[in-house]
Amino acid sequence: MSSSRPAPRLLALAGALLCSSAAAAPNPLSPIAGFTTGLTKGMTAVIKGKDARAFAPLAAVAKRPFGPELKAAGVAAVRLLGVELHLAFFDGDKPAYLVRTGLAPTRTGPAIVALKGESVSKLVSKTHPPRDFVGAGAPVATTALALAKALAGSSCARLPVAPISEFEFIPARFKERATGGLEHARTVLPEICKQVAALKPGKMQLRVDDVSFAALDRSGKMVGLVKAKLELAGDKLTLYYGKFRVFQPEPGSPKP
Repeated sequence: MSSSRPAPRLLALAGALLCSSAAAAPNPLSPIAGFTTGLTKGMTAVIKGKDARAFAPLAAVAKRPFGPELKAAGVAAVRLLGVELHLAFFDGDKPAYLVRTGLAPTRTGPAIVALKGESVSKLVSKTHPPRDFVGAGAPVATTALALAKALAGSSCARLPVAPISEFEFIPARFKERATGGLEHARTVLPEICKQVAALKPGKMQLRVDDVSFAALDRSGKMVGLVKAKLELAGDKLTLYYGKFRVFQPEPGSPKP
C-alpha cells in the first residue's frame, strides 16, 4: 500500500531549495554598487594625473592639488573604504532617530562597515528628502530608501556587515581598530533594527558625507588615506577631494 508521506530525499531537497532561495535574497544595498564603482574609478584616474572630470557623471571639485604628495608616498591604487550616509527618521515634522552608516564594496556586494543609531530631538547637520538626489546621486537615494525599509523589516538583522577579511591591506597597527568597528556594527544592528521598527511611519531624510579611500602602493600595502566629501546643493551632488594623509612608515620598512 502506498504512503502519502513525502520521501526523506524529497524533504531534504525541498529544504535545500528553501535555504538556497533565502541565501539568494536581494541585497538592499545593491543600488549603490555602480556609484561606489564610479568613485573608485574616478579616484584611480586622478592619482594617475586626470582631473575632476574623471568622476563624471558625478560632479567633482579638487579642493587642492595633491598629486605630488601621492607620488612621493608611492601611491599606485586606491580601495574605497566607505561612503558615509545619515538617515534621519521623523515623527511628524520633528526628527526622532538618526542612523549613521558607512557602506563599502566587498567581493559579495555592498556591505555595512560602520553603524550607529541614536534617538534625537534635533539634527546638527542638514538632511534632504531622497527625491532631491537626482542624476548621479539617484543611486544613493535608492539605496537609502531600501536601507530604511530593510531596517524596519523582519530581515533587518541579516543586513550584510563586511568581514575584516575584506580589508587585509590595512596595516597591522590599525587592524584592531578596524576589526572593532566592524564588530560594533554587527553588535548594534539588532538594536537599531528594533528602534527603527518601533517608529511611527513617517518621512526619512538623507545626508551624504565623508568618502574614504585606502591609498595603496604597488605591492598592495596601504600607505595612506585619501579623504573626500559629498555635498548636495539644490539637486546637484558634488564630490570635493584633495585631502591625503600619509602614514608614517613602520620601523624597518623600505621607502617607496
